[in-house]
Amino acid sequence: MSVSADKQISEAIDEVSADLRRLSLAIHSNPELAHKEVSACKLLTDYLEEAGYSVERGAGGLETAFVATFESPAGSDGLRIGFCSEYDALAGVGHGCGHNLIAISGVAMLIAIRRVMEQNKVPGTVKLFGTPAEEILGGKIDMLENGVFEGMDLLMMMHPAPGYSGSWHSTCSLSMKVEYFGTPSHAAFAPWAGVNAGSAAVIAMNTLGVLREQLKPDWRTHGIISTGGQVANVIPQYASINYTIRTGWADDLQVLRERVLRVFESAALATGCTHKVV
Repeated sequence: MSVSADKQISEAIDEVSADLRRLSLAIHSNPELAHKEVSACKLLTDYLEEAGYSVERGAGGLETAFVATFESPAGSDGLRIGFCSEYDALAGVGHGCGHNLIAISGVAMLIAIRRVMEQNKVPGTVKLFGTPAEEILGGKIDMLENGVFEGMDLLMMMHPAPGYSGSWHSTCSLSMKVEYFGTPSHAAFAPWAGVNAGSAAVIAMNTLGVLREQLKPDWRTHGIISTGGQVANVIPQYASINYTIRTGWADDLQVLRERVLRVFESAALATGCTHKVV
């Protein structure tokens, strides 16, 4: 009696459901920031190695990246399928993006495709890529540039979301650091002699808040003043902003970028500061 691939997948995941839950809760209870996901990486790689997968740690030169591989007994000359697992957390929030769930979803998909390959004698290779530092937009980019994904026919990842997410699609994202340079002076004795870089950062952030009223529904801008000064009685010589913009389409990202850059420039002009964007 033949068994459908759907049933094989369901059975394979059901068999390891308790393990997946244990991994998820362990990662969730110990949130680790980008490139510091030592515990999460070890949990996942140890589990996969014990389950019989070939595991490469430190993939692409990243300490907390890995690649787990299974080659079908029927041969490795078929499709080369890849999945991605994320496991870094957000500073101050923990796993607010559910990367503990993304981590175990990747493991589940690896196990499921292995089961289908084995039981149906399907040639091919399936890999799970452990991709660190997603929250700073770095891990996958570094791995791609270092050739870790070469040879794959397709790559997929699951992301948790509230409710039905069938119509959701990802956004284009651009992060930048804006620096303002002024002139320090004593804020009580000679404030007129200073050029306030902190004020430039405040003006920029307030203007960006006003700009949001005229943005398209799928456009997003968000950031923080990462440096605003050192002490209250000194006019800040230096200030910086970490800022990210997002749009649904690449063409829109360039339009939004130009509007945001004009805001940063105008804040420098208003305060007499110089500035640069990196």
